[in-house]
Amino acid sequence: MIVGILLMFIVGISVLLVSSDKLLEKAEKIGKGIGMSPVFTGILLLGFGTSLPELITSLLAAVKGDGNIVLGNVTGSNITNILLVLGVAALLGKNFIIPIDVIRKDIAFLVASGAIMYFAVVDGIVTATEALFMLFASMFYIDVRKTVFKSAKEVDLKINDFILFVLSLTSLYIAASITIDAIIKISEVLGRNTFIISAILLALSTSLPELLVSSLSALRGKVDLSVGNIIGSNIFNSLIVLSVPALLNDLIFTDVPLFSISFMLFSIFLFYTISLDRRISKQEASIMILFYFFYAGKVAGII
Repeated sequence: MIVGILLMFIVGISVLLVSSDKLLEKAEKIGKGIGMSPVFTGILLLGFGTSLPELITSLLAAVKGDGNIVLGNVTGSNITNILLVLGVAALLGKNFIIPIDVIRKDIAFLVASGAIMYFAVVDGIVTATEALFMLFASMFYIDVRKTVFKSAKEVDLKINDFILFVLSLTSLYIAASITIDAIIKISEVLGRNTFIISAILLALSTSLPELLVSSLSALRGKVDLSVGNIIGSNIFNSLIVLSVPALLNDLIFTDVPLFSISFMLFSIFLFYTISLDRRISKQEASIMILFYFFYAGKVAGII
């Protein structure tokens, strides 16, 4: 039985990743037609785009009435993105220099989005009113940062690009449904709370697009894209992935994981503090990765 469930999980995650990759490919091609800068491409297309698996998965979890999966997914993904994804990217990159404008505006808003999320979930419920405020905050951020647009470039867009975009989004929905069912069954077999499974297994799996994109960007010396991907993904997770499901029904958590939520805030402040000198060294990157494994071990009950 467990082999079949694990196979179902692997198939679901595999399709999620393939669909996300194709969706990003077409979204980025369309985005070039309106002339996005590298930073905004990283934040909006890569960051928000690579978080689509989290959004679809969280929506289906909310429909199935399990708010713990939603919270575990968002919290775990945010921690994974900052400590593991950013840490690996900084280790691989030759000279991981963060633009000063990104520190002052984007990372500062990342801190604000983490604080907003904390106060929204700490009482064990996210209401429609709170969800609307979170959506407004995300739209405000996008509106402020839209000034990073450059002049449009000529891109040969075809109808197939839009068709594949829609097909990829559809396959995301199907794959997310399969993944959610597998997670619930794995939790039942292992006797673990769905938050624990979501915070580690699902969060790590759905963060693979961010890991791949940020690592490749860092290797190619495109730090703007790498950092923008992580910042955009976390802002999207905190303000949109958590709020959209709450618009369907109040998002209720049976057990608020204060340690994980607090550790997420710690991760964000660590990122902000390290970035103040505009550079993430190999030593700092290694420490971030060690913090991630400490978190995973603590949530899993190993430490």
